[in-house]
Amino acid sequence: MEKEGEIMINESIKLAKLKLQNAQKSLEKAESEYEDVLSRYDSMLEDIQSKIHKAELEVEKAKKEYEFLLEQLADERVKKPKNTFEKKFYQAVRFCNRGWLNNRNLDYVKVEKDRMIGCNGYALVVIRCDEIPDNLIDKLVSWDETDLKELTTNKYPDVDKIINDTIQNSLYSETFSNSSLLEKVKKTFNEKDREISFLNLEPVMIAINKKYLEYAIECFEDTESYTVSWKDEESAVIFKNNNVTVLIMPIRFPYD
Repeated sequence: MEKEGEIMINESIKLAKLKLQNAQKSLEKAESEYEDVLSRYDSMLEDIQSKIHKAELEVEKAKKEYEFLLEQLADERVKKPKNTFEKKFYQAVRFCNRGWLNNRNLDYVKVEKDRMIGCNGYALVVIRCDEIPDNLIDKLVSWDETDLKELTTNKYPDVDKIINDTIQNSLYSETFSNSSLLEKVKKTFNEKDREISFLNLEPVMIAINKKYLEYAIECFEDTESYTVSWKDEESAVIFKNNNVTVLIMPIRFPYD
């Protein structure tokens, strides 16, 4: 009986060992399949990430080309306009957002009965004009005037409140002409993809995107005077007379 019992135990051990071997093979097979899938997944993921990166570079390149050409067009229309409206319209275009495909309201010039507004979140301009075509009044107008959107007051910044609040909070103001303001530009340097100018508006030095400063100056005729209002190096600067108001946010230093 003991011998029979021992034989049964041995057989059971052999059977258990066989089950273990089969289970081990199944595990190894599953792990191999997992590694194969994971390897193919990593390869697919790497390929997709490469495509995304390539597409992002193409979008960035196309966007820069679009922005460059649009700025060239605006410069041409401002310097050689067909009429007063076109000049002032493209002065406003310069301050619009460059969303190009996003179709946001700040991509458009806000046209009212006697003025136009361009705003991008960093700078804005309000330009008075008596020659606005009737079909554009109370519309959001694209840079080429082919896309018109009905104006909804709750979907565009209240620029009058922004301007008035900024002026009320200002601590200093001074009257300038374009030539006298340019004398306040103490230095300009390149930073990333922009140029930064420093305005010496005593008692502070304010860093401003050079492009917006140039756009602001070109909105005023050379013989015109305007008031510049400011508070400190971290607050918006206002350039204003009866025909034009420009607000520019400063560039803050140091960076976080």
